[in-house]
Amino acid sequence: MSADLTTPAYVYDLDLVSENAREIAALLAQAGGSYFYPLKACSLMPVLEAVLPHVQGFEVSSLYEARLAAELCRSSLPIHCTSPGIRPDDLRELRRYCTLFSANSLTQLIRARDVFPKEKLSLRINPEISFVDDERYDPCRPGSKLGVPLRALEDALEEEPELAKQFSGITLHCFCEQVDFSGLDRLIETITPLLEAYSEHWQFLSLGGGFLFEDSVELAAIVQPLEKYKLEIAFEPGSGTVGDCATLHSRVVDLFDSGESRIAVLDTCVNHLPEAFEYVYRYPLAEDVDPENATHHYVLAGGTCLAGDLFGKYQFDRALAVGDCLTFGECGAYSIVKSTMFNGFSLPAIYLKKNGRLDLHRLCDYQDFHARFK
Repeated sequence: MSADLTTPAYVYDLDLVSENAREIAALLAQAGGSYFYPLKACSLMPVLEAVLPHVQGFEVSSLYEARLAAELCRSSLPIHCTSPGIRPDDLRELRRYCTLFSANSLTQLIRARDVFPKEKLSLRINPEISFVDDERYDPCRPGSKLGVPLRALEDALEEEPELAKQFSGITLHCFCEQVDFSGLDRLIETITPLLEAYSEHWQFLSLGGGFLFEDSVELAAIVQPLEKYKLEIAFEPGSGTVGDCATLHSRVVDLFDSGESRIAVLDTCVNHLPEAFEYVYRYPLAEDVDPENATHHYVLAGGTCLAGDLFGKYQFDRALAVGDCLTFGECGAYSIVKSTMFNGFSLPAIYLKKNGRLDLHRLCDYQDFHARFK
C-alpha cells in the first residue's frame, strides 16, 4: 500500500476506530460506566464521526475543541470540559457548548461559579498517587499542575463543608497507556473517604483515561464498590480508542554512515510523531525484524535540522535503498493533533480506509505553510 501513497502520509482505519469504540462501549456498559471520547487524542472529524454512535459524550480541553465537538453532536450528546488554561472570557463562551465544566483548581472553580450553575460544575482532583514511571507525563505526581491535591481539598472541605455543595462531581486522570486496570482499585480506595463524606452532594465521577482496554475482564468487579454512591461513572479512553488505528508512511530520502551508525533519513520527521521526540517513544515499524533475522541496522532520522529528530534504531533483513517505503504503527493518538510544520516541512497527507477502500482525504501543500506566516 505504501508504494501508492503520497508520502509522508497518515492512514486512518475508520473501520478499526468503529470496532474499537464498539468494544469499549460494550465493556463499559457491562461495568456500568459511561464512555466519553477525549478530542485531545485525535480530533480528525472522520474519526469523531466513527466514534459518535458508540459514546455517551465527548471530553474537551479548550474552546476550539468544544466548538468542534458541538458541531459534531448538534446538542445530541453531553460535552465535558476540563483544562488548567481557560481564559476568563472563554468561560462564558464555553457555556454555549459544554454541559459540564471541571475546574482544575479552587480558584478556577470560583471563577467558573459565576458562569456555570452548580449542576454543570465538577472539580478535578489530584490524589497524588502515581501509576506512571516517567514524571514528564505523570498527571498525578506531587506538585502537578493538574487538579486540586486531595489533601488540600479535604482540608478545604473540613474548614468549609458547604464547599462540597458548589459542584456536582469530581474528575480524575491518573493513568497512561495502562493495558489492564491494575491500580484502579488503589485509586478507588484512596478517594473512598472523600466519597463517603461528600458524595451525597454529587452526581458524577470521572475516572479519566489512560486505559488501553487490552485486558478488561476485571473492570466491573473493580468499580462495583462505587455503586452505592449512585454516581454516573465516566471513562475517557483516547489511546484505547484510536491509538492503533493509524499508520504513518514514509520514504527513505538519504542513506549515509555517521561514523557510529548507519543513518536512514526519511521524508517524515518528529513534527509528525512528536512523542518520538518528547518522550523518546519508539514507534513500532512494520519492516522491523527480530534480532536473529536482522542483517542490517539503521538509525531512522527525520529530515529537519533538529539534532534530536530521530525515531530510534531499527533492524532489517535487507539493506535499505533511497525510495524504500517504511510504515510506523500505533500512530492514531497524539500525532496529528500535535503535528507542526517546523522547518517548513509539510504536514502529512491524510488517507482514510473504510469498507475496503483507501481514499485521499487531504493533501497539504505550500499554501498551508504560507497561510500560517503571511
